[in-house]
Amino acid sequence: MRARDALRNSEEQFRFIAEHAGDLVVVLDHLRLIRYASASHARYFRPDSYEPGKPWLDLVHPEDRDLARQFLDPYGHAETLERVHIRMLAASRADPVMECQRNTVWDDTQNVQMVVLILRDVEERVRTDVERQLSSVSQVAQRGPIPPSTPSALRG
Repeated sequence: MRARDALRNSEEQFRFIAEHAGDLVVVLDHLRLIRYASASHARYFRPDSYEPGKPWLDLVHPEDRDLARQFLDPYGHAETLERVHIRMLAASRADPVMECQRNTVWDDTQNVQMVVLILRDVEERVRTDVERQLSSVSQVAQRGPIPPSTPSALRG
């Protein structure tokens, strides 16, 4: 029974991470220390800031750390998956807003084994959506003006 539960839990974690492969993925231990951080962290942070054993909260903007602590509290939230927007302290640019999603992994004695976080740059997503919309408008504009409707054209 334990082996089956562990396998199911492992499969759920793999699926959760695989669905968010392009995002920032970080695994924390029960003390909120980094166990693993995906290579995508390099786009935002200095390499030494997300090494294993470093506190994840050090990557969070000081004004958002209380919110981040509440978000990471596995006993304060009923849902397995939660989402919150948190400003991060990026090395390359000013405090990007990240949408954070949490998945807490429990051991068989109901203690926190690890926390898997998926972070997505909300500003980047909005910027990409706007660029896509502008591209569509540009393509329409390149087709030329829309011919004026005339009564004869409407009648067929």
